[in-house]
Amino acid sequence: MSKFLKVLLIFISVIWTFWSIANAFLNSGVMNLLPLSSLIPVFAALYSEVDWIYIQVNKIRSYFSAKTVSFTPKFQYAVENTVLADHVKNDLDESLKMLRQRINTKRQQKYSEELIQYNVITETGLSYELDLSVQNQEELTVLILKVHYQVSYRDVNKTWKEFCQLQESLFNNFARSSKSKPRYDVTIKTNTKNFNPFYRLTVRRLGKAEVQNFTLKFTDGPLTVTTSQHKIYASSGQRQDIDKLIKNYVPLSKIL
Repeated sequence: MSKFLKVLLIFISVIWTFWSIANAFLNSGVMNLLPLSSLIPVFAALYSEVDWIYIQVNKIRSYFSAKTVSFTPKFQYAVENTVLADHVKNDLDESLKMLRQRINTKRQQKYSEELIQYNVITETGLSYELDLSVQNQEELTVLILKVHYQVSYRDVNKTWKEFCQLQESLFNNFARSSKSKPRYDVTIKTNTKNFNPFYRLTVRRLGKAEVQNFTLKFTDGPLTVTTSQHKIYASSGQRQDIDKLIKNYVPLSKIL
């Protein structure tokens, strides 16, 4: 039986149940709500068969669960000519200052010709780890900005926008090489054992079989997505692809 036919029959059952209740009330003046109990398996079937309902229900569950996820966005591209680490560090410091973020001086900072590591505190008090790699190659320099957040699911989209503000502020100081294409990467990981994030595609477990290892890799246009147990990774050269993933992924659904 096709999915469309299943959903059609489910909706017919819902309409028939409500019509029966209304008809009984109009004929006898007494409303019998007992038939509503038959809608429980009907709504369970809708949850299972209709993707939109499945996604929205799990998003709502995740929003109110207040669970935290590890969120690691990364951006990189190559700039023309050789860039000194001191120059990059100064621009990074200015970008943080402009965004009203400060370096946590109580935590150890690392600085070398190839890597800058900070612990940063935002205006709202969120603390995160920042890595900025400076890789000088022939006639160009590859800059890689990577940030490690631990945030509530409901704050992932907001945190992603804050990362993009930092990325734009910093990288606007450097002319991108024509030999390089920008790339965005994000990794979302949950430590909650029984939950797994997913986007667009997943595999449902049937029965009590335990999944020891699971990896699903697919493309959605220029976006590449890899889903595994408790983690989702995505990569694209276009920011709007990552925007779409963060807006539509389901973070804490029992899918395996």
